[in-house]
Amino acid sequence: MNDIKFPIKGWMIHELNLTGNKLLIFALIHEESNRQFKRFPIILFAKVLKVSKPTVIKALKELTKEGAIQKKKEWNPFDNQAIVTYKSDWV
Repeated sequence: MNDIKFPIKGWMIHELNLTGNKLLIFALIHEESNRQFKRFPIILFAKVLKVSKPTVIKALKELTKEGAIQKKKEWNPFDNQAIVTYKSDWV
């Protein structure tokens, strides 16, 4: 997990007014969004950023509410579980 890299760009701070965990989570989602809708488990966000799972969930909810990221929910037909993915369309 030490090799996960994601850039934090000035517009993320100045245009979206992101700071702290929301900035880090957005930057990670934005970087992964360039590779299509990629599944990135919440627990992995928590491990990469060394924060709690509730912290990640709170940041994801706020980023979605603010329109910085989009949430997509699908059902896995094999185990009838929800699969939730997030992406950013910001350029």
